[in-house]
Amino acid sequence: MTEVLLKELSNSDIDWMLAAGSREEITPGTVLIRQGQPVNALYILLDGALTVSISQAENNPLGRAFAALEGGEMSEREITRLSSGEMVGEIPFLDSYLPSMTVKALKKSLILSIPQQLLAAKLQEDVSFAAHLYRASAILLADRLERIVSQLGHSTLVF
Repeated sequence: MTEVLLKELSNSDIDWMLAAGSREEITPGTVLIRQGQPVNALYILLDGALTVSISQAENNPLGRAFAALEGGEMSEREITRLSSGEMVGEIPFLDSYLPSMTVKALKKSLILSIPQQLLAAKLQEDVSFAAHLYRASAILLADRLERIVSQLGHSTLVF
């Protein structure tokens, strides 16, 4: 996935992101995005692996039935894994958006964290940067959706 960012973003785009963001090493289990809570940054996975999961609703009878069939647990269900070059937190440009998934480190990882306020200002003032970032996001999201849909055929995932 790293090639998508390198292909879609210009050198000046990448330079700005590196200057505006901060590199952080995170340990396994560190939560970057929690389901139902506001997202304050765009995260780019530079090295390592992240897992994306959803909570199965306890008030969903079908969800409870599948949970019973699978061992009785209603907690989180992994829907995909992310590798280097993936972005998360790219959708909260809408004020009312709350994520429907939890994203956390699967193993020791290195991320670039760009605060949402800085990113929003850059997107507003630099139309070229915005076009490049939105295109890269669309490509990465389409690929992620394709992987999730292909996994659904092998899953008892309940929303």
